[in-house]
Order: sequence, then structure tokens, then C-alpha cells
Amino acid sequence: SYLLLAVHLCCSAQLWHCNANSFRPQLEGIPIRQILHDSEGFVWYATENSGLIRDDGYSLVHFYPKSNDEIVLNNALIACLAEDDKHNIWIGTDKGLFVLDKKDYSITLVEQTINLAVTDVLRRANGDMVAALVDRLLVFSSGRELKNTFALPRDNNDSWVTSMTEDNFSQIVVVMVNGGIFILDEHS
Repeated sequence: SYLLLAVHLCCSAQLWHCNANSFRPQLEGIPIRQILHDSEGFVWYATENSGLIRDDGYSLVHFYPKSNDEIVLNNALIACLAEDDKHNIWIGTDKGLFVLDKKDYSITLVEQTINLAVTDVLRRANGDMVAALVDRLLVFSSGRELKNTFALPRDNNDSWVTSMTEDNFSQIVVVMVNGGIFILDEHS
């Protein structure tokens, strides 16, 4: 019976073949850091120096801030993306946290993050948004009001947040390069 099982597994195995950028040749040569599939079906690409790109399945659209701010999204390294409960896209960059309002496609900078690297953004089940900076987490309401700040444990300057998630107990689990895994205790 072991032989029959082994033959079945070998015969039913499938090989996956991937061609780099074969589905979107327009993305060739653009360093992509993260992909977000939003609630409306769009795919968003976070790029290293080519701005934010939206893919509707037919064409690509680049987004940049429509302001005279000195901080320009198209020259920023976009590290992370998240969608809030109002369907806005939160954009974490090496120059701060931006929010793209999909009603008018305006992009604004979250003031508390000017010139600060944002390494991850998380939408919580309660609608709050969490931004990971190098040394702390910022918790915002979906209306962009800062609700809380939490210091991160850092043993050295070579540690930063690479990802966050929310567990079944509504706790934020944080993964840090050279720092380990932590669970945020919001009550202490």
C-alpha cells in the first residue's frame, strides 16, 4: 500500500512554471516591494522608486502626491501597503506614511511620520491602522487620528519591523529583523 501511495503522489504532482513579468511586461525592470489586492479588485504595487502603481487588469496607472510637498512619493521607497475600512490605501515609505483617498485619488502625508521610515502597515479587525517605524508603533483611527504610540524593544540599531499581524485575541504580533517575535501588550 505504501508503494501505491508513492506512485499516486508522484503521478499527481504538478510542476509550476513562472515567467518573470510575463503577465505585465510594463513592470519589467521596476523593483516591486509588495502587492496589495484591494476590496474593489485592483492590484496595487509598492515600488522602490517608481511610485505607487494600480493595475485594473487592463492597464497600469502610476500615482504620486498632488501637492507641493518637498516629500515626493515617486522618489520614495514604498515598503508596504494596507487598505483601511474606508477603502483608502495606506502607503508606508522611507519618507513617511501616506494615505491615498480612492474617492478623489489624492495622496496626503500623515504628519506624525514626516521623514520617518515606515516598514509595515496593518489594518486591525477594529478598523485601526498600525504603522511600524524603526523604534515604535503608531496606532491610528481609520480617520487618521493618532490614538497611541508604543516603543519597540531594540537591542541594537540593526533591528526593525519586517511584518505585523493580528492574532485571534486581537493582539499585534510583531516580527523584527535581528530582534525576534513580540506580542504587543497594549495595556502596559
